[in-house]
Amino acid sequence: MRCDKCGYEGSLAEFTYVAQAYEVGATALRRCPSCREIITVDQLELESEGSEAKPWGIGDIWGRKFSKKDREAENG
Repeated sequence: MRCDKCGYEGSLAEFTYVAQAYEVGATALRRCPSCREIITVDQLELESEGSEAKPWGIGDIWGRKFSKKDREAENG
């Protein structure tokens, strides 16, 4: 993430969360740690860019399709 005013670059976590920008949606207001400027950010877009991480807590089952045959094979 980059501040348009001072050019500071850092992770989303470094920019302090202030509030939601709108009542609905992922757009939020964040504060630059360097110049304290308020920045409007689409958090979902930033979190998904370049991220190969799987959702937390589901491990190897992400993306798999399950059927009754799979269950029978595991129990059989």
